[in-house]
Amino acid sequence: MRQSGEPSREDIACIRQLVKAGNLLDIKVLEHVISGKCTHYSLREKDHMSEGMTE
Repeated sequence: MRQSGEPSREDIACIRQLVKAGNLLDIKVLEHVISGKCTHYSLREKDHMSEGMTE
């Protein structure tokens, strides 16, 4: 995780792959949260887990 609490490109790529794999298996990924010492970042809240996402 970056110092700012924002996810890295690798974090975004990972969740996109997980969501796509889940879609193939009819499994919905509900959330992906990155937590730090004093902060957290919800990829769902920031719309990084949209269905039909493109790379």
